[in-house]
Amino acid sequence: MNSRLAYLLGAYLGDGCLTTKGHYSNLVFKILSIDEDLLKRIKSILLIDFDSCITIQSVKRYFAITSEKQDLVDFLDYWSGRNKNWPNGVSTWSIESKKEFFAGLLDTDGYSVYQENKLIQGAYYDQCRIGFCSTSDWIEEVKRLGQSLGIRIGKIWISNDGKKNGHKGDKIVRAFNVNVKDFIQNKCYFRVGRKQKKIVRYAQKYSLLYPHRPYAEHN
Repeated sequence: MNSRLAYLLGAYLGDGCLTTKGHYSNLVFKILSIDEDLLKRIKSILLIDFDSCITIQSVKRYFAITSEKQDLVDFLDYWSGRNKNWPNGVSTWSIESKKEFFAGLLDTDGYSVYQENKLIQGAYYDQCRIGFCSTSDWIEEVKRLGQSLGIRIGKIWISNDGKKNGHKGDKIVRAFNVNVKDFIQNKCYFRVGRKQKKIVRYAQKYSLLYPHRPYAEHN
């Protein structure tokens, strides 16, 4: 699994889908996001790996990509399917591909928060938090993936953030927090700029060794 396709799979599991178009039975790949830089990354991957030149569409406050390219659809269907199952063999992938897969998952279903001058045990500090939130059954697998990259991850809990009683429709929303220093020290990253900037800011604030764009060599 090359690192670009690993990222594509992660983003697909988060915000993508395989659906039918109109009355036709052929599957179509779609992904919708508020983050244009995420879709620009996917657009680049589709061009390089599937020779598919597509246009990013603007839909109200969202950006969208739609592709009927058969080899793309076959790739996603083989590795994950319409039900977006966890891919087999992730544990055997290279560290680079695991990091990209993790980034794709975090860019879609993850979040970062930066708070200045937060009172902690009688002193003021800047605080940064990273988390992952999903209704999917494979959240335990995401946790294990992060741990395999050397990151301490908290217990999984039911999230009430923006959801009624921890539910989204008839699905339970679960979440976990990621140790920020481990995330930085193991050079993991978001590719979505608004999320990644908070991590870079925290690293600079506390003089943690972290390249401004730790993923730059994989672009």
